[in-house]
Amino acid sequence: EARIASLSDSVSNAREERMALRQEQEQLQSRIQSLMQRAPVWLAAQNSLNQLSEQCGEEFTSSQDVTEYLQQLLEREREAIVERDEVGARKNAVDEEIERLSQPGGSEDQRLNALAERFGGVLLSEIYDDVSLEDAPYFSALYGPSRHAIVVPDLSQVTEHLEGLTDCPEDLYLIEGDPQSFDDSVFSVDELEKAVVVKIADRQWRYSRFPEV
Repeated sequence: EARIASLSDSVSNAREERMALRQEQEQLQSRIQSLMQRAPVWLAAQNSLNQLSEQCGEEFTSSQDVTEYLQQLLEREREAIVERDEVGARKNAVDEEIERLSQPGGSEDQRLNALAERFGGVLLSEIYDDVSLEDAPYFSALYGPSRHAIVVPDLSQVTEHLEGLTDCPEDLYLIEGDPQSFDDSVFSVDELEKAVVVKIADRQWRYSRFPEV
């Protein structure tokens, strides 16, 4: 009987051990199944991480490293966008200034074109329509309000046309000179630091600063 009792205990222990092993086996199988399902995702993520490390020359040891690096890239992108917009705005301003300086009134007031033709003259803006960006501020300051002028061969021939003239800008500037060989020698001028002093007459000077370009 003692032998039978001992064997019964052994059988009972074996059953319990088998049950425990079965449960452990089921747990292992479940974990294996879970890992197999996650493996493709993990491998893809690891591959992307390796590619990112190679491209940027950085070594990432955690997701936090990747997050911080991406935040740095985002900040750099924002700074680049701001700089691009600022450069674009400056370029637009320069383009507008070039347009204004190279065509300082002729294209905006068609009456000047008609008057130039009537007087047998040429718009001053047409004479300087190919002025460079470097020289534009100087000429803009040099001529000042008279940048809207009409260059005529002989002022005395224009006098008769001025009598009763109403269809014209409030101030009409006329300069005598040869449109084919016109230069700025009609003015007595002293050039200063980004400015000019134009000596219009003995008792009349004009100080004009270079416009910002």
